[in-house]
Amino acid sequence: MLTIRKKPLNYFEDIDLIFDNVFNNSLKTKGVINYHIKENENSILIEMAIPGSDKKNIKLSYKKGYLNIINKPDDKEVSVWNQKFNEYIKVGKNIDSKKINAKFQNGIMYVTIPKKKFNEKETIININ
Repeated sequence: MLTIRKKPLNYFEDIDLIFDNVFNNSLKTKGVINYHIKENENSILIEMAIPGSDKKNIKLSYKKGYLNIINKPDDKEVSVWNQKFNEYIKVGKNIDSKKINAKFQNGIMYVTIPKKKFNEKETIININ
């Protein structure tokens, strides 16, 4: 959760808020892309801000624990907000890659990645 300061120029009065914002914020910035990761026991939800882009220019893939996002706008569409990028986000291998779902709406990409469910049953091992 991002905390907004009432007096932004008075840094020493609320120095604990600076540490709260740095260590407790799930908003990530990596290169050109900004994204937010939310995880629970069943799935991972990633929200990526890709303003000015068209979904036909975006390629999304998963391989070996990494989600790959490629944005290749036409040269005439490239701007400060819409740039070419090729980014990887580590999501782990304990997911069901065949059920990954993505939706692009109003400049935001929503990616839902379901986790695999494992039955933790006790296995009896014979001793030879």
